[in-house]
Amino acid sequence: MIVIDPGHLSGVDFNISSVTAISRVQKDGARLVYADMGRPDHGLCLVTGGSIVYTDGEGGSVAASEGDVVYLPRGKRYVAIFEGESGGDVTDVLVNFVLTDEAGRALALSDDIFRLAEGVDNGVRDLFLRIAACCRGTGSIMEIKTLVFDLMNRLFTVGAEDSALTIEACVSYINTHYADIDGIAALAELCGLGETAFRRRFREHVGMSPVHYINAVKVERACRMLRSSEMT
Repeated sequence: MIVIDPGHLSGVDFNISSVTAISRVQKDGARLVYADMGRPDHGLCLVTGGSIVYTDGEGGSVAASEGDVVYLPRGKRYVAIFEGESGGDVTDVLVNFVLTDEAGRALALSDDIFRLAEGVDNGVRDLFLRIAACCRGTGSIMEIKTLVFDLMNRLFTVGAEDSALTIEACVSYINTHYADIDGIAALAELCGLGETAFRRRFREHVGMSPVHYINAVKVERACRMLRSSEMT
């Protein structure tokens, strides 16, 4: 199997076949085992509730929480452990497929499981759900493949986030437009992130939540105006 860097997938002539997809509900503590035979196909898994921990027999472990997308390579042996919040159910959407090049040779994006994206936006979530709906309904093969190609384009295209604001640029944006910000979701969209991932990355970079930072900027600007004007 030929392994291709996911960042270079947009420059490769590849084919997708044998697409299946399902929305799942798993009980807290449930286990899915591919320890003996290995996975029969590639998979993209979007966690929509709770979290999933993937462990292999070599000591590797990947954890994914709500809004994260994980790549599961064909032939990989692993155990998936489903962990619900406060004992609740775990939900996800799993898209399975076979990947080949123009000569029919098997392709893979990695030999190992890895977290492909964190806190994806609603557009990516919608694609996962639409693929699952088409696979269990009357969607044509062409429609299903078109949706999967669209999903891969959203997840793998290099430079897709070049036009999006970085967290550093977002801080500058807040400093300038603090009075006109229309919610945290709008800032997350500007950064090309889902709201959960945006809040996490913002706190990691700035040391406080985006809401607290915006409020701090407003207070600082108000104090500055009080010092430099006759405003009450």
